[in-house]
Parts: sequence; structure tokens; C-alpha cells
Amino acid sequence: MQFTNPLKGQQYYNEMVKFIPNYFMKIDLDELFNAGILNEGQVTQIRDFYKSKADTAPTTLLRIVSIIGVSLIGIGILYILAHNWDTLSKWTRLTISLLPLIACQTTGMYALIKKRDSQVWNETIALGIFFSVGIAMALISQIYNIEGNLHDFLLWWITLTIPLSLLFDSAGSSIAVWICIGWLLTTSDWNKTGDEDIFHSLLIVVSLAIYIIKAFRNEKLFIWRWHHWVVPVVLLLYYFSVFHNECNKINFAALLVCSGIGIRIGKSSRLEHMTWMNGFMMLGLLGITIISYIFSFRDFWNEMKTSYCDFSQLYLVPVVAGMLVIGYSIWNDLRKSKHISALISSLPIFFILVDLAGPTLPVTMIWLIINLIILTLIGTFIYHGIQTGKWLFLNGGLLLLIVWVICRHNESHLSFVVRGIIFIALGLLCFGMNVYLLKMNKK
Repeated sequence: MQFTNPLKGQQYYNEMVKFIPNYFMKIDLDELFNAGILNEGQVTQIRDFYKSKADTAPTTLLRIVSIIGVSLIGIGILYILAHNWDTLSKWTRLTISLLPLIACQTTGMYALIKKRDSQVWNETIALGIFFSVGIAMALISQIYNIEGNLHDFLLWWITLTIPLSLLFDSAGSSIAVWICIGWLLTTSDWNKTGDEDIFHSLLIVVSLAIYIIKAFRNEKLFIWRWHHWVVPVVLLLYYFSVFHNECNKINFAALLVCSGIGIRIGKSSRLEHMTWMNGFMMLGLLGITIISYIFSFRDFWNEMKTSYCDFSQLYLVPVVAGMLVIGYSIWNDLRKSKHISALISSLPIFFILVDLAGPTLPVTMIWLIINLIILTLIGTFIYHGIQTGKWLFLNGGLLLLIVWVICRHNESHLSFVVRGIIFIALGLLCFGMNVYLLKMNKK
């Protein structure tokens, strides 16, 4: 059976091929057998093949329910114990504090020996050990009145539980560690430097190594895919915790580099097939969009001209290195004739140059250049969306245009009548473009 469509071609065929297994299993196998196209042995083989795929499919829902169940049971036990906690002796409280950890570790040994291939067991036990370690540390410090703070508690909790994701191949414990690292960074004193930054950096490096090894190898598992959002967010927090005292010029340049590298990672072969789960790509595009609109205001450049920025030339080294990575991404896109992708990848380099050289140029010139670049990008998106029939590009371009008009509305001195006419025209443009694309796709 061959699927063809003169408008969509190979893309249409690929989508239909994905649908074929379900379609056959419900309807066509019997029809093809009765028509003599397939014999009884072939029908049996096809049924057995898809039955085996269904039996071995990842039980994502079961893993999620198991994780939620473990968490709820732990919370319930804590509430019950808290009711009579003050009436218990110190040794009883110490035993209760360690009992969940001992039970989880004992069950973990059983899971490693007998249930090594069961992902549900591994996820449940790893998360059980993760939370029982934190509970044991908190209760023991309360029993013996050990002084400390939340930062130190989180630091030791993360350090003790990082190996769980390797030992049990657990995505749940890994993402819990990343969330705790983000929490740790928000509790630290950003005005201090030294040992804290070293410990934070070590935790980030070790967790990144596990993420690269595990998440990309298990990319089809849904829970591992959430790392592609959590990891870039935590890395962004880490950057601000280390370099928050730098001047705006350096911070904007560094954030543009991070956005460009995020887009480069998002376009890698492991992530490019993802859409909403591609956090690197999404955050990179969001970062460039936000910074470009910040740059589009006159007041921003007036303030940049009057502000003083004193920075070491050493900070230029990672910026230049990041620009080289982005340059490679542009070259790779042009080599594959991905001109829209190359245009997006080139924006960080352009804005970095504007950021570093902008204060030396007239404000009006910089303002015009930035806004012309934004309008060119918007026009390119809308044109590409109409030419290819892609709703995402068309409506993405229209959304960027709406944001641009709102930004110019806030810094303009036009009358209410003119502003009203502009917004009516913008609304009609959005409606007309979508109707036109709808009719074009129907043809």
C-alpha cells in the first residue's frame, strides 16, 4: 500500500506509516487475509510482533503513580509520627528516624539483586532512599539540636544521594537532585565567594556528567526528557549565583552566549526531534527574544551610555569561545541549507557585538538597527510560514509583531486615534493571515 499526497509528499507518507501498525491491528489484517494478500502465518507473526511491543512498552504512567504513591505514603507516616513525637524517648525517635532509611536500603538491595530490570522497582526504591536520607538528616538534627542552616542541609543531602541515579538508573532521583541543586543555589549567599562556589561547581559537574550519560541514552523515557527543561534552568541559576555582580554589558553578552549555545544543543541530533520537551531550544529562543526587545528601547541605550562598566578581559574569553560555538552552528545550518535556523543562530553574535560596541554609537542609530533587525526577523517568520503552510512560523511571527507594537506603543507619543487604528489593523492582519493560510492548506 502506498500513500501519496501532491502537497505534503514525503512528510505525509511518513505520518501515515506511523499510523499503519494501529490501523492494521484493528481492521486490515483480517481484510488482507481474506483477500489472500497475507497467509495465516504472516498474520500471526504481525500480531505477535505488535503484542510483544505492547508488552515491553515503557510503563510511564505506572512509574509516575509509583513515585506519587511513595511520596504520599512518606508524608502520611510523617504526620502520624509528628502527632506523638514529643512524647517519645530520644532512642525511640532515633530509631524511627533511621527506620525508613534502613527499610528502603534493604529493599534496594533486593531490587538490585532480584528486580534489576524492573524500572518501576528502581524508580520507587531510588526515590524512597532519596527522601528517607533527607528525613533522617532532618530528624536527627532536631533530636540532638544540631545547629545548621538550610544551605548546609541541602548540600549534604544532595552529596549523599547523587549516586542513586547511577546505581538504580533512576530518572526520578536524578531530577530530584537537580531540583534540590536549584533550591540550594537560591538559599546560598550570592555575595559570598570561595568554598560555596567550589562545592556548587562540583555538584553541577557531577550531575551534568550523569545527565549526559543517562538522559541521552534513555531519551525515549518520558521522565528523563524532563531533564531537558530542569537542567538549563538550574544552569541559569548557577550563572546568576556566580556572576550576578558583573555589569549589565557583560551579563547581557554572557546570557546571549548561553542562549546561542542552548539553541545549538537543542539542534543536536538527540534533541532536534523534540518540540515542547526541548528545554534548551525553548529557553535559548526565549532568552534571545527577551534581550532583543530590551535592546529595542531607547531608554535602555541612554542608560547604557551613562553607566560605567569595569570588567577584566578574562571575561571576554568565554564570550569569544561561545561565539565560536555559535559560529560553527551557523556554518552547519548553512551547509544543510537551513537558512531560517542560521538566521536565528546568528542573532546572538550580532546582539553581542551591539551590546559591546553600542554605547560608543549614537542612540538613534542603535535603536534603528535593533528594530530593523527585529522587523526583518518577524517578516521572515511570517513569509516562511505562508510559503511552507506552517502555522507555528506564521503565528510565531505575528505574536512577535504584536509584542513589538506593544513595546513601541509604550515609548511613543501618538494620539489615541492613531494607536487605535494601529491595533485594529494588527488584529485584521492576524485574522486575515490565518484565514489565508487555512484556505491555502485546504487546497
